[in-house]
Amino acid sequence: MEESDRFFAYAGRWELKGSKISHFIEFCSAPSKIGTTFVRHLNFLSENEIELTTAPETTKSGNVYETKLIWRRYGLLKDVA
Repeated sequence: MEESDRFFAYAGRWELKGSKISHFIEFCSAPSKIGTTFVRHLNFLSENEIELTTAPETTKSGNVYETKLIWRRYGLLKDVA
């Protein structure tokens, strides 16, 4: 796997409705995603962590999966160990 295949970053405005968060992609390391919207379920794990989960998707072979992303907020540099 190429290094560039393991990196994914995006930025843009977002909107929260209940437990659903929509990210409106304005900048992205994958240019084909610019102009799209990512909709995910938002779950607060702790004061400094949230979990974003996609809706279940089905592959061509019939396997069902969902993608989870954990955002963790760090305070001081000493917290990163």
